[in-house]
Amino acid sequence: MKNLIEIKHFNVLAGTDIKDAVIEAIRIAEEFNCLVKFDFNGVKMEIYNFSEFMEEVNYYHKELNRQERQNEL
Repeated sequence: MKNLIEIKHFNVLAGTDIKDAVIEAIRIAEEFNCLVKFDFNGVKMEIYNFSEFMEEVNYYHKELNRQERQNEL
């Protein structure tokens, strides 16, 4: 396995669902063997070529909830 040597920044279009964004980021990471970074509603996402779809979606929802709770304080 080659080391990841490149980071790609993925711009997510308004109205995109997190599931679609993760699917596309995984596809890019696998195709280019790189790390894909993007911001989705204030949550910083990092997707690798070995990332698991549901783990990333769950991470997003947990982090978003954590940020919302923090903002309420």
